[in-house]
Amino acid sequence: MKPHLHQLTLGVLAWVVASPVVAAGTSDALRYRFTPAQTNAYRVTLETTFQDQPTTLAGVVFVITRSVEEGVATMGFQGTVIPQPTRGSPFGSPFPPGPTGGWFPRPIHFQPQVAVRVDTQGRVVQEFSFDTDLPAPFGSLPALFFEPLPPSAPGEWSTRAESWIPDETPPLAAGRGPERFVPYYGGYPGRPAARLAVHRTVHGCVTDSTDTTTTWTTSVELTSLLLTDASPRLQASAEGTVVFDRARGQVREVRLQALSTVTTPTLTQRRPMTLAVRLLEGGELGEALEALKPRPDEPPPPITADELTPLLRDAEVPDETRRVTALNRLQSAKVESPTPELLALAVRLAQSADYTARATGASLLGRYGTAAELPAMLRLLQWSQPGEHQGVLERVGSLEDPRAIVPLVDLVARASGNSHAVLGVLKRFGAAAEPAVLALLEQRHAETRRQACELLGEIGTAQSVEPLRRQMLEPDQQVSQAATTALRAVSQRLTEPTVEPRGEP
Repeated sequence: MKPHLHQLTLGVLAWVVASPVVAAGTSDALRYRFTPAQTNAYRVTLETTFQDQPTTLAGVVFVITRSVEEGVATMGFQGTVIPQPTRGSPFGSPFPPGPTGGWFPRPIHFQPQVAVRVDTQGRVVQEFSFDTDLPAPFGSLPALFFEPLPPSAPGEWSTRAESWIPDETPPLAAGRGPERFVPYYGGYPGRPAARLAVHRTVHGCVTDSTDTTTTWTTSVELTSLLLTDASPRLQASAEGTVVFDRARGQVREVRLQALSTVTTPTLTQRRPMTLAVRLLEGGELGEALEALKPRPDEPPPPITADELTPLLRDAEVPDETRRVTALNRLQSAKVESPTPELLALAVRLAQSADYTARATGASLLGRYGTAAELPAMLRLLQWSQPGEHQGVLERVGSLEDPRAIVPLVDLVARASGNSHAVLGVLKRFGAAAEPAVLALLEQRHAETRRQACELLGEIGTAQSVEPLRRQMLEPDQQVSQAATTALRAVSQRLTEPTVEPRGEP
């Protein structure tokens, strides 16, 4: 029977306690302290190489105590650790070029489901993690904030165990990266990563202990059970220091230097790494918590008359960077004084096959369009995507130009994705739209007829009475009910007392 790939520990954990190097009893009181709803913040920095290029991942991670029960706390996380831009990256991207495979610098974004359960000695007893693994031998990022505490007797100690880690060696590491190099915030979808069984050995030694902190050195060695010829597929080691705040009961600082060596039949890859985790306090903590608060979006500054002229020119230049920058500015900011030149540009943009240009044209027409631009707005409604309609629809409705009625009814007949919004605009035209809406009752689509009945209930006159009566006999129950309700509404508005619904279905 094959072992379960998600099993974390295969072997037996062994403690070896050597002669103490500090006064007896100084480490006995070491324990993690948990307060429900408490939030701590850590600065995390990982420096490594990818395709022989130096790469840095950095960010602030908030560690939140969700609950505490019987000496075990459930800890949640918030924040991101993201690749920082490198000088040689294309387009300013933080991702270095090169083929995928193996561990590569990717954003680590903590989803709400990511959590660990940890006891007062820093032992992770349960972990709910989604792609938060760091390169060997660092393990998962959440576990770094809960380094296992030294045993009760001070001095040197070691642990030995067998465990599983993600395989960082191509081609088995395909799940660690995208099948196509397309960034995805919070990780990359793909096949589950292969995993390697490894021997894991940890040595520690308490080097200093005061009333406020305890410091110990730690070293980790990983050796895979899988071999390439006579060499382990993966060898990794790390050494550094851990500073523990005795009074607060939490890790204050972790600093590690590591080296990972991967051996396959075709390559040997060595990767040096450094990792730093530092607790934020005082002003740094205040700034981090302040940045965590949601902030209302501030509107961009309005476009002045002096700025408008060069923007109009740049919106149609061949240079894509200048053009997109100008289009984004025109679309997102208010124009203080719209000009005929601006509206002429909006008409041209609305006819473009380029989505960014067409969206900008729709935005400008929706905000500043006049009766002169109505034909362009109606053409835009006929062939653009429903997401581009809303602003233009509102503008067309506010103009209340009868030329818009038939094109709007045609949108409903074509079962446009935002028919409900179109019907709302048609309602503004009142009885003037009635003849065109009555034509919708001849459509084959039952939902279109139902919507037409509802609108006629709002705007219908005596012309709608007989058509609505015919719709009451429709086999579709929703159409029939809508026609009955609409006929009652029309009857209440008419002065003729003889008009009453007949033969409810």
